[in-house]
Amino acid sequence: MAKTFILSDENVNTYGFWVLTGGIALEQFKKNPLMLWMHNRAWRGTKDEVLPIGHWENVRVEGTRLLADAIFDENDSFAVSIRDKVEAGHLRMASVRLDPVLASEEKKYLKPGQTRYALIKSKLIEASIVDIGGNDDALVLCADPLLGDTDMAITLSAGSSCPVKLISTITQPNIEEMENIALKLGLKPNAAEPEILSALDTLLEKAGRTDALSLTLSQIETDKKAAQKAEAVQLVDAAILAGKIDAKAKESQLTLFEKDFAAAKLSLESIPERPNVQVNLGKGAQGELAEFEKLSFEQLDKKGLLAKVKLSYPELYKSKFKEKYGSEPKNM
Repeated sequence: MAKTFILSDENVNTYGFWVLTGGIALEQFKKNPLMLWMHNRAWRGTKDEVLPIGHWENVRVEGTRLLADAIFDENDSFAVSIRDKVEAGHLRMASVRLDPVLASEEKKYLKPGQTRYALIKSKLIEASIVDIGGNDDALVLCADPLLGDTDMAITLSAGSSCPVKLISTITQPNIEEMENIALKLGLKPNAAEPEILSALDTLLEKAGRTDALSLTLSQIETDKKAAQKAEAVQLVDAAILAGKIDAKAKESQLTLFEKDFAAAKLSLESIPERPNVQVNLGKGAQGELAEFEKLSFEQLDKKGLLAKVKLSYPELYKSKFKEKYGSEPKNM
């Protein structure tokens, strides 16, 4: 049964770059799917040269992996020896020779541990069985002006030098930090920068709406407290007028309203009214008014009668107020 090999994947290799699987052109390779040993090609015509040891079948892409099945030349003793080592598990790695078309250092192609350009477009030339690869799959790139040398093949198998351009240290972001930001925004750790910026804009917009709502709620709460304070004054004054409480208890009652408006209101309403002493003595309204007219504003206040005067005799209250402060009250 043919062994399936991973020819390439999108892991960052030991040289600090990776190959975009979806960007590998396979059409030409499928027409001539050579399988070599260690990327060696016979070109001198001598007997000691290693010829192709077989070919690849069922070349396909699964997710981010490029896979193929190895078919060895059963009529070549060297190929058979390689096959036997593969079957025995002594040789396990494959490596591709790629013709680079486009490399990039854009942030969206950067991965943790990456130090060189990502190869995002390439053409598959051949695939070999190898002893040691650079990233589970030793990579061999054909010469290309993008990589610097146009006269010789560039071998990136384990132990070789790597001419793929280094990413500028100025433009390279902190990958780990970007991943943490993406995760906190509810995105995938490898989210691209535009996606992260879009999520941040949305978050800032929501924060702005929250701040505006908070200010609105704060104003509503302030207005509510002011209205309750005014109502508390009216309720306490009415209670004093009805004889429920003594005028001296006014401030303490207002303090209770500040602590718990609903409870203070309920407590005040539960106090029964006391009969007016002056009415029981038979004094009519005219007599009462006459008595009030004799008193100054300060005297009415000390006797706790201001609330009653204000309610029952508003004109007298106005005159007493103006006499005291030089102007008429505004909230009558």
